[in-house]
Amino acid sequence: NVATGTIEVLSPLGPGYKYSIDGAPFQFSPKFEILKPGTYSIRVRSTSDAECISDPVSVTINEPPSAPPKPEIEVVQPTCSVSTGSIQVTSPTGSDFEYSLDGGAYQTSTSFKNLSPGTHNITVRNTSDKVCTSIPESFIINNPPTAPPKPEIKITQPTCELPTGSLQVTSPLGNVYEYSLNGGPFQSSINFSGIVAGNYTII
Repeated sequence: NVATGTIEVLSPLGPGYKYSIDGAPFQFSPKFEILKPGTYSIRVRSTSDAECISDPVSVTINEPPSAPPKPEIEVVQPTCSVSTGSIQVTSPTGSDFEYSLDGGAYQTSTSFKNLSPGTHNITVRNTSDKVCTSIPESFIINNPPTAPPKPEIKITQPTCELPTGSLQVTSPLGNVYEYSLNGGPFQSSINFSGIVAGNYTII
């Protein structure tokens, strides 16, 4: 957030001293602000004797830290059996980063669960300074899907000529549905044939 640094002399202090950075004119203030990254030389001079100047102290202002990249995530949407969603941050990851959901508290875990339907955002920050944050990544948790209606079925019973029966789903119909007999594999066909006598369940 601030691309420049500050150097402040902690000792010696008082009206008997002036301070200089990189050979600039001496000043009473022990603080030097708005310094670009680089190495600086600080000296102290006595106000009673302009010839009394300290040895220099070398001080380095670091390059500003880089903000984390915008996070990449995997979203798991709600299902008929689980009404909330979840996400997993896939990048950036590691001990250098922390993650916040919707401006909440930062955490080291990359997982966020039990997310309600709606628009959310994820932000990443550096653990080294806890200040540099990424551009938020927005995502949407959908409403849970609605379960299909209970199927309606047409039954064809066995006859003297054909000892097996058949079932045909009459509702709901369409290419958005699949059907299962007694917990078996789902199929797009609405017809089940060659069925021996017994009790059956269609879902």
